Amino acid sequence: MFDLTGRRCGADGGRLCQTRKTISDAARGRKTGRAALLLERLHMNESDLIGADLATRLISLPLAAMRAVAVVPHKPIEHMPACTVTAPAGRLLMAATPQPAPMFADTLEQVSRAHASDVLLIRGGRHPELIDAVTVDVALRYGNDALLLADMLFFRHIDKGLWLVPEKRGPFLELTRSGLRLEMLPPWFDTDERSAGLCRAAAEIARLTRRRSSIGH
Repeated sequence: MFDLTGRRCGADGGRLCQTRKTISDAARGRKTGRAALLLERLHMNESDLIGADLATRLISLPLAAMRAVAVVPHKPIEHMPACTVTAPAGRLLMAATPQPAPMFADTLEQVSRAHASDVLLIRGGRHPELIDAVTVDVALRYGNDALLLADMLFFRHIDKGLWLVPEKRGPFLELTRSGLRLEMLPPWFDTDERSAGLCRAAAEIARLTRRRSSIGH
């Protein structure tokens, strides 16, 4: 299993799984054995590396918040980006893409039903939170159906918790160890707290992704 946050994974405590670092190294031309194996398992070629590096950095944000171990599927998940992982403990599929809506939007509910999982798709553009606003589309399991929540925003609570909140109106999602928790009340008291939480998350994303600036140059 690959842990995109760099923590130990596997029942025996195993090796440190440094997937994010491996992709970043490979994107810089460091053709390690680990990089070759990872590319094979992610079903990507070298032309996909830069986007994959960015995707894994974005995915690491919710993974760390949920303290989740991400598992790379043995075969591509149909109708999802190449760099899609699963977080079995939360019954969650997670992916990131630079593509704006409506790419993948029409199939998230279908994927959620087919895999009996919630689906989280991060849209980061090419320059997350520097030029491009980061949004998240979620297909939330609801019985035998799925509830689609589009254009959600990352919100970092003052207590360090990570949330997905609507741009205007709608439900709120807290990212927890057991998965996505639906909440009807906002995680703030006033508009100032809302703005502060959104800014904290945006700044965190910018720091997380700006280290890729030398890749591809």
